[in-house]
Amino acid sequence: MREHTRGRSLFTRADTETAELALLERLEREPPGTLLTVDFSGVRISSEAARQLLRRAILRITGGELTERFLVLGDLGESRYNVEVMLAGESLVAVERSKDEGAKARGAVDPAVRTTYDYLASKPTATASMVLNDLGLSAIAAATNRLSNLAKLGLARRVEQRPVSGGGREYVYAAVQ
Repeated sequence: MREHTRGRSLFTRADTETAELALLERLEREPPGTLLTVDFSGVRISSEAARQLLRRAILRITGGELTERFLVLGDLGESRYNVEVMLAGESLVAVERSKDEGAKARGAVDPAVRTTYDYLASKPTATASMVLNDLGLSAIAAATNRLSNLAKLGLARRVEQRPVSGGGREYVYAAVQ
């Protein structure tokens, strides 16, 4: 049942079962590389409804079941606080894209993830060697781990792989936004 507050309907947990199933089916149908935006403009969603709607989708993406599928939360607006509470409570992260702030990592975002995501979002693409140099890290392994972690969290995607002189390969990443 929708509750009315300040002229807007509050999307509650009871409203979300059909929407959650539709979201999961859409993510399953889409080919790898798909970025799906869930538009929250004009909607006020409770934290429990946000949990019901988004939790399984985010867990399936970050758990590797829905590989190379990405979810972006569009214009959370009045729902931002409730979605943030849910994400933090579930130890999840997601990207919000808003007209005012652009793309931001929301939820249980540790400082290294936030710094690396913000850096990556400021560039078209980046590599571990760029992260190493620009963020002043002490080892290429630290930069590689940061980018790999962003990819695992669904905050970044690998867009290219290229050989490195002397052997090996280097991945090129782009922020999910």
